[in-house]
Amino acid sequence: MAFKSNVTSWSHDADRGRGLNDLLAIGKGNNAWVRVETNDMSLFFDFRRELPRIEYMPVTKINGTRVSLVLIDSKFESVSKKIIDDLIDHELE
Repeated sequence: MAFKSNVTSWSHDADRGRGLNDLLAIGKGNNAWVRVETNDMSLFFDFRRELPRIEYMPVTKINGTRVSLVLIDSKFESVSKKIIDDLIDHELE
């Protein structure tokens, strides 16, 4: 499933973040809204508060994966991959 913190098609020796984790780290670091959708699951992340709000959303009828990112401020920051891994593992299990 794409909404797990350790899912990737890259080998572990590639030393890179996972796509969803990278995007969520940017969203959390910038107090942004993020919506991600793939196959039969759609999630909305609201990072404007200290404790993020995560909601399951209705799925569109279009196949494939879609991502929307709305940056609220003009500074570009990111949080660590571990913070996002922990968030995904805790909230989506």
